[in-house]
Amino acid sequence: MLDIFALAMQFVRYWEGGWSNHKADPGGLTKWGVTIKTIIAKALDFNGDGKVNEKDLADMTPAQAESLYRTDYFDKVRGADLPPAVAILAFDAAVNQGPGRAGRWLQETAGMTGKDVDGVIGDQSVARIARAFAADERAFLR
Repeated sequence: MLDIFALAMQFVRYWEGGWSNHKADPGGLTKWGVTIKTIIAKALDFNGDGKVNEKDLADMTPAQAESLYRTDYFDKVRGADLPPAVAILAFDAAVNQGPGRAGRWLQETAGMTGKDVDGVIGDQSVARIARAFAADERAFLR
């Protein structure tokens, strides 16, 4: 069986790289694309020293980063329930713009409007996304 999350992680890992603290990057200090802001907001004391700070980001393991990516980004856009190409793009958008915005983009691309565009990918959204993707894969991905 195809592991969509593993493929999506390869894609994100390629673009996010390792340790980064570029002034032009709105994410600020990051490791593998995980921001210090996320570590602090989620109170992730990876090294168990009772403080959540840059050291926790530095000490974060690949497995911890992947767990965070799965629960906070991939699962939020229902990556496992989407066509593989859509799942990879949605996951990357969730990482870079947040899962809510990525969800809204998916819903809009699937032709959903109004109150149905809430950024929460539920069963109705998954079905609409699948139909829209099947109707015209290239147009959907563009």
